[in-house]
Amino acid sequence: RVGDSVSGPDPEQRDAVKIVAFGTSQTKNVYVDHLSATWGLDENVSTYQDTGAKVSEVTIANTLISEGLYDSIHPEGPHGFGTLIGIGSQNITFTNNLLSHSKDRCGPRINQGNTIEVLNNVIYDWGSHYSNAMNISDSSSTGIPHYIIAAGNYFKKGPSGNPTAPISTSATASNTAIGTMLHVLGNVGPARQINSGDDWLVVYPNLTTAHQYYTYPFEWSGAPIWGPSQTFDLVTKNVGSRPLDRSSVDTRIINQAINGTGGLINCVVNDASPRCAANAGGYPTVAVNTRSLTVPGNKDEVMPSGYTRLEEWLESYIPQVEDKPVPVI
Repeated sequence: RVGDSVSGPDPEQRDAVKIVAFGTSQTKNVYVDHLSATWGLDENVSTYQDTGAKVSEVTIANTLISEGLYDSIHPEGPHGFGTLIGIGSQNITFTNNLLSHSKDRCGPRINQGNTIEVLNNVIYDWGSHYSNAMNISDSSSTGIPHYIIAAGNYFKKGPSGNPTAPISTSATASNTAIGTMLHVLGNVGPARQINSGDDWLVVYPNLTTAHQYYTYPFEWSGAPIWGPSQTFDLVTKNVGSRPLDRSSVDTRIINQAINGTGGLINCVVNDASPRCAANAGGYPTVAVNTRSLTVPGNKDEVMPSGYTRLEEWLESYIPQVEDKPVPVI
């Protein structure tokens, strides 16, 4: 929870999670799982690569992404957006996450050149900046197409939201490059409230039929695709850091998604200013826990499971804070 302290990192770069590749480097094989990413000032979660660099093979799963600080200390003014998949990021799996309370880029924003599957997410209370939750854009007019699978997602309008179909281009179809391929399956939202009938009702009309693709536009990872009602139940049960031992902040955000409450916030704490009347209530108070650990011998030995002895030992602690792991890949 990065927050709005004036003594923190540059507000223009202050994301809760940022996956980057600089220069000509490659950042790949990244797995982000069971995090609580809130109170960012730029985005809560983002990927970014320099020209000549590459971000690829990234999975973001079971993560709570919420409450970017909207009217805060960002130099551009109101910001604090949700998730941005940066230009050219490849082979991204974005699955089993809860995204909520973001004025823009809530579900997420997908930039040109992305190859991404957006599966089994709950997207709640997207704001009205572009009137949609999942934003597909080539706003720089690069002409580089997108390749997107969006399946099993549950879009739920909230107090900050707009009833427009939740998947859309940024402004007009001309901002979506020729050759872009979008496959949608089994999503529900304000214009498609049950998982029946025309799948394209969740897509804003300015995304033309030229971009509609009725089979997978790239090699799907094999991650399971759930029905949207199953998505809502499993995500709200399993998402975030330590779902069996949730903080008061995570509990509040998840209950808001269930009950249709909450909204955009500007500050972590209430400093009595009008702006900070919309606040998060401060950082939660948590216990300081310690334990003694004895690392197993032969820690690098590969076990019959294919994992090392050390990995199996670490995984044995998971049931203390997570329910049955939700399979991702």
